[in-house]
Amino acid sequence: MHFMKTTISSTTLVAAILIAACATWQCGGGNSTGPSGGVTTPTATVSSLSVNPASVSAGSSSQGTVTLSTAPSAAATVSLSSNNAAATVPGSVTVNSGSTTGSFSIATNSVTAATPVSITASLNNSSQSATLTVNPPAAPPPPALSASFRVVSLSQAFRKTNVPILPAGTVDACPLVGNNQTIDCVFDGSASVPPGSIREYVWTYAVGPRNRMETSTTPQHQPTESTCPFFNNGTLPGTNAGGLQFIQMQVGLQVRDASGTLSAPVLNQNVRIFPNGACGYGF
Repeated sequence: MHFMKTTISSTTLVAAILIAACATWQCGGGNSTGPSGGVTTPTATVSSLSVNPASVSAGSSSQGTVTLSTAPSAAATVSLSSNNAAATVPGSVTVNSGSTTGSFSIATNSVTAATPVSITASLNNSSQSATLTVNPPAAPPPPALSASFRVVSLSQAFRKTNVPILPAGTVDACPLVGNNQTIDCVFDGSASVPPGSIREYVWTYAVGPRNRMETSTTPQHQPTESTCPFFNNGTLPGTNAGGLQFIQMQVGLQVRDASGTLSAPVLNQNVRIFPNGACGYGF
């Protein structure tokens, strides 16, 4: 029996293997194909994660943006997480097919100090993180320094012939009362703002040519010079309004805060002083 010896070159053998492989995998057109005949797509991974703005006050929000390495052929669900309750994120964000980015909102909660929070996006065993700093809410600016006062009559009422009784609290009505014929009013600056920072109340009083400045550390003040000489001992003409005669007294108030800043003056041009027949006045 004779056997035919066949010699196959290595080049021929390699070619035969490649032909068989292409038959199995359906090679053609220059595109690699999988066992099912579909074109394979690189696996999408998370290539970056950003937050904007990167620093916010508690209660404000920031926006996160995740970027994939390649656009998925079908919508991809990217997992999200936060390492601190100061900032919260949804459980995931969707990156649509044909796109490489997806955005989501980051909510923030109250903090007492600046708090860095790490936000992480994960997909297909890949992940990227970004830091969001959550700050305490900014303190509101203090109210502008402002002086304000009201006139409080101390006597329940005072009576004079042909003059009606003026009850306590009558606006801008101050009679002269008592043996010393002193003014019965207290000037109350407690409505001045901001109340917690006022260290001094600066009062000015003017009746005709006479004027006086006094200071107090409390909002309520009664002028120390409030006897007949200050009211000019009957020399000032009375102002008649609605059948009532009175002397006009101008009262001013400024307030000073702890830093020494002085407010603009507040003037009440209609503080009425009723002599009630005292100090040489006939009304």
